[in-house]
Amino acid sequence: MRRKLIISLFCCCVFNIAVNAQAPPGIRQVVRAFYGHYNLSAFTVQQVQFQKKKDDWYIVTIEYNGDKLNYNTPVLFYSGKQKKFLDLEIDRNGGERAVDVSQYVDAYSLANFDLQPYFGYPGWYLDVIRELGSKPWLADNDLYALGRAYSTAYTAPLTNTGRDAAPGAYRELPLTDAPLQGENLREFNRDADSAIACFGRLAARNPTYPTSVGDIRLKYANELLCRYHLLLTFAPAEAEQTVLPDGIYANSLLDSARQLLNECPKSAVFLSFGDNDFYPLLYLQKKEGFRRDVYVANYNLMAVDHFIYRLMKPQFNAAPLPVSLDTTLYRRDANEYVYRATGNDTVTIGSAINLLKQPLPDGESAHTLSAAALKLPLKRPRTISLSGISYLLRNHIVLLDIISNLSNRPLCMSGYFTDELQPLNSWFDRKTNIGIFYP
Repeated sequence: MRRKLIISLFCCCVFNIAVNAQAPPGIRQVVRAFYGHYNLSAFTVQQVQFQKKKDDWYIVTIEYNGDKLNYNTPVLFYSGKQKKFLDLEIDRNGGERAVDVSQYVDAYSLANFDLQPYFGYPGWYLDVIRELGSKPWLADNDLYALGRAYSTAYTAPLTNTGRDAAPGAYRELPLTDAPLQGENLREFNRDADSAIACFGRLAARNPTYPTSVGDIRLKYANELLCRYHLLLTFAPAEAEQTVLPDGIYANSLLDSARQLLNECPKSAVFLSFGDNDFYPLLYLQKKEGFRRDVYVANYNLMAVDHFIYRLMKPQFNAAPLPVSLDTTLYRRDANEYVYRATGNDTVTIGSAINLLKQPLPDGESAHTLSAAALKLPLKRPRTISLSGISYLLRNHIVLLDIISNLSNRPLCMSGYFTDELQPLNSWFDRKTNIGIFYP
């Protein structure tokens, strides 16, 4: 009897230890638990924002308030203290349903939820820095997480592209040639130095540590160039004084970057799609003075007001890009996208831009373009079918505006459009490493 009691007590202790040691759920489990049980039909936006705060998970429902998204107060969904999911005051589904997590959370966010102790809300990076920044030693994942947090700390207040900036941290800098100055510039440099130091320490300790762009050595190099490019955009005098280290990129990668630039005709525009076809090219131009006549521009950054403004300035020895859009048409939240309604007409890109100059209809968050196709007024006019396209984003419109005004200046790229501008792929004559389009 006593032996059975001891065994029973032992089993209870083991069970309690297992319960107490239970790890908080990961992002995929949280997404499945929410969408598998709850019905969002009462909300105008059928997705929620997930927030990870150490051992707790919060849910933020989203609604339209006039023409703006309204993020409701976060509600605790999983309690780390109670170690369970809590009931929410949201209508439930009739029964549990299967959930494809990728339909609700993108790969970038999934990776950050997996990595960071805090993520998914404005200012999350400050909580990460507060927790990890004072520790004398960090494991590889935590050191990388801290580097990503510092990286967000110096980029988000300038661009806020992921809406990560802490409340009050986003700097409403003017669209001028050197808007980042004084204490703002000093704070930028402090956080950038910290991010680069974290990645550099990790690269020295574990050079093959994997990241989304390649191993940590490539991430370290790209971070140095990210800082440089932001200075080029927001504080060009500081960028001019920047000295980039030797040997931060592998010779094989630089050889590939040289081939890309070498295949570009004189005074061409090279359109990049990601970090690895953007930063190494800038490195060659800045560090080695190689092919400075080529204007290297990033397609994704054409969605951000300060980067659009910067395109209209010379870069190294390259002439500025011809953006006809007035700054008021892309400042802050203006014209982030344009709806496309069913229509039979073919309209010019100029007509689409003129539409953006009109006041928004009452209660609407964006203009609506009624057209079947867009026509670009080139030497040999080109038409883009809008069939199957629901909207055009700001970077789509900016790029089409630039192409319409390039004159004889060739446009080059090594990748392909995979979004609404896929029809443009056929315009490029493919060479060995790049495609070239003459307007």
